[in-house]
Amino acid sequence: MHFENIWLSRYPRPIKCIHDQGTEFIGADFQAVLHQAGIQDIPTTVRNPQANTVCQRLHQSVGNTLRILLTANLPNNVTNVVEMINSSLATALHAARSTIHRTLGVSPGRLVFQRDMFLD
Repeated sequence: MHFENIWLSRYPRPIKCIHDQGTEFIGADFQAVLHQAGIQDIPTTVRNPQANTVCQRLHQSVGNTLRILLTANLPNNVTNVVEMINSSLATALHAARSTIHRTLGVSPGRLVFQRDMFLD
């Protein structure tokens, strides 16, 4: 449901979906979404160092953002905690999509959408 609501409803339909071997991706529900959307399913190998590196960088960005937000002000209730987590996830995603790749010389956003993500 999250894949449909967050990705498929906002962005152009991908040709392939590359994912790890997690149960949420190899389950019947997710596979049905891919099949209905006409998206090719491509699972990664069990030990994929490049995918692990990307995940580690995203986790590091989320952790750094949460540390900064917690230093600025402590949350008072569960609603504030949820807002803080959502904010740090959005910041990490923005950083990942806008960082220029050393080898390619472009950001992932520019590669996918053929335009700069900051300037028109």
